[in-house]
Amino acid sequence: MTMSFCGMCCGDSRPRDATTQLLFSSPPDVQYNFAEPKTVDDLEPLCMELDIRINEIITTYKDTVATTKDIIVNGLEHVDRLSKDSSNSYVGFVRNGVKEGFGRYTYNKSNNIKSEVKSSLYEGQWRDNKANGIGRLRDETGEYLGYWKNGEKHGVGKETWFADKTVFRGVYDKGQKEGIGIYEWGDGSKYQGQLSDNEITGWGTLTDEYDKGQKEGIGIYEWGVYDKGQKEGVGIYEWGDGSK
Repeated sequence: MTMSFCGMCCGDSRPRDATTQLLFSSPPDVQYNFAEPKTVDDLEPLCMELDIRINEIITTYKDTVATTKDIIVNGLEHVDRLSKDSSNSYVGFVRNGVKEGFGRYTYNKSNNIKSEVKSSLYEGQWRDNKANGIGRLRDETGEYLGYWKNGEKHGVGKETWFADKTVFRGVYDKGQKEGIGIYEWGDGSKYQGQLSDNEITGWGTLTDEYDKGQKEGIGIYEWGVYDKGQKEGVGIYEWGDGSK
């Protein structure tokens, strides 16, 4: 699930708390209020905090300004508009006509073969007409919740694929999984370790079910090095009964 986002009387209201401030301000330069994860153990609490923060922003927006057009705060104007072909829409804040602050962007794509309209919704922070800051992207295939920079996933994030219930928590760099991460697949298997250029590469631990040999049950495969998803070098297989 990949998407890049590039792209109206006056009242006044002042931000009252940190969540509201995120609605009415330009996001900072990818140095946010969350610590960089040092180990895979840091990822789950960071993603949980992100989930809470993003849902707080979305709820605050819906409860305060979502249905109000005539608002200008801190130089940001609240708008509700369609694109020229009326297939895409943006509801949120702009500065001099450029998306900035919090906004909701709906992208509709027609399938000419089945005459279906599939839509994607981004809810989050903007700057310079691109997703910048924290936000959530959701379409019919899955969801990404986390940090963005210049319209790309960048920083800590959580990605979910609806079809097979796969979940990934980890670090992104310019839209690619890069650094440490955790994959949890729908069949119960789990990978924790390093990734590079969207591939499982480097040290890592795979927990999986082993049923095609003398051993059965859950096994932990702790491998020194992975190269593009393949085990390479010295590793250890450890089964639930304690044998190795």
